Amino acid sequence: MTDTITASLAHLDDVLAAPLEPTGEPDESVDAAEYGLDAAAARDLFADMVLSRMLDEAARTLKARDLGYYTISSAGHEHMAVVGAQLRRTDPCFLHYRDGALVLAKSRQHPDPNHDVVAAIVASFVAAA
Repeated sequence: MTDTITASLAHLDDVLAAPLEPTGEPDESVDAAEYGLDAAAARDLFADMVLSRMLDEAARTLKARDLGYYTISSAGHEHMAVVGAQLRRTDPCFLHYRDGALVLAKSRQHPDPNHDVVAAIVASFVAAA
């Protein structure tokens, strides 16, 4: 059994270390409008993804100055903005600590135009400090 596992791991290592080869012609470009994504929605999603990264940086800065508490970056989870944009305002969310982009996208549906989700998120960074 150990020999089989060792051989499998060696094969996996070889496969992962090998250069990628093109798989053929690229697919035709996708018409985003066909999926209901207009320019304004695309800009909003991008803004939520970038803002999520900026909030990560703010959390690390506050932590470095002993003004914040434990923080884990949402980096790599920016795509969750797409999920947040698809949810209804009334949909429950059991969020992962790395779902900042989802929170930002979903907050665009808040009925109070003065609601400041960024301020609420930053306040959560320092609440336990």
